[in-house]
Amino acid sequence: MEKYYEIDKIAVVLFLPCFEVTSVYDYYESNLFVRQFIYENNGCLVDIFRDKYIASIYDNGRMPSFNYNSINKLREELFTKEELRSGKVSYDRLLEIYCVYNSSFITYNDKEFVIVDTAGIRKKSKVDYGVEKFAVDRAINSIRECDIAILVIDATEGISDQDKKISSIITEAGKGLIIAINKWDLIENKQSSTINKFEDEIEQQAPFLHYVPKIFISAVTKQRLVSIYKEAKKVWEQCTKRVSTSILNKVISDAYAMVPPDTIKNKRLKIYYTTQVKVAPPSFAFFVNKEELMKDSYKRYLENRMRESFGFFGTPIRLAVREKSDKER
Repeated sequence: MEKYYEIDKIAVVLFLPCFEVTSVYDYYESNLFVRQFIYENNGCLVDIFRDKYIASIYDNGRMPSFNYNSINKLREELFTKEELRSGKVSYDRLLEIYCVYNSSFITYNDKEFVIVDTAGIRKKSKVDYGVEKFAVDRAINSIRECDIAILVIDATEGISDQDKKISSIITEAGKGLIIAINKWDLIENKQSSTINKFEDEIEQQAPFLHYVPKIFISAVTKQRLVSIYKEAKKVWEQCTKRVSTSILNKVISDAYAMVPPDTIKNKRLKIYYTTQVKVAPPSFAFFVNKEELMKDSYKRYLENRMRESFGFFGTPIRLAVREKSDKER
């Protein structure tokens, strides 16, 4: 059963008076009611609203006094008329509100980008119950709802096992992916081949990310930050690319002739035809004689040939196999 949160309680908690504090965190720690509310709701209230509202209404380190005008203004800004009439809001709506009020809307070259910053995702064994667990759940939910994910890794540490797990979540969700290698300014004695060597190391440690574009940036010096928007636009074009059925079948036919599949129990895979069934991610249906004859290794081979012919950089590809008898060809 879906859980609902009382709108009045959310608004009141945000504006409870507390004058003897010096920070947002002291405010929450000093109030029993707020702590209890946070505990009951897995920290979602703090994580969603704190940075946007609590921090912005501080005045010289003090919370404003409680007043109904402030609460009503907040209620009208956050919630729809239907939600205000019911007095409750669902968990999914809380996530949606978070995405809206913690997003940056940026226009670059007449293209609008909505940037949703998420919390870092630590190893499961190190994640504390409560606020951090909710933040991790929310970050994964944001991945599933985004168009393109930017995985930021530390240039001084290289790609970690946790980075690989996160990238797997992104690719399994069918999202476009860009890897941004941050802190590039801290790499000393850089040469013309340094970037290539770093890319080679990533591909050796995570070969399944070979199709993902890499950008070497510095948040401190602003180096190449603008290129993120350029690359995101290119990746989205690849995510939504459609391929002509005739050209697609020519590529698959040539690939099949060049490297025929192995015979299994005196039976060989036959690919009758292939067609694209959707975009974002690009998905293709292969109509074959026997589904079990299409092995994963041969799927990977066909995927690589398709990437060579059509690009599809930055986006995963979905290959579905559908059995079709000779009579149904």
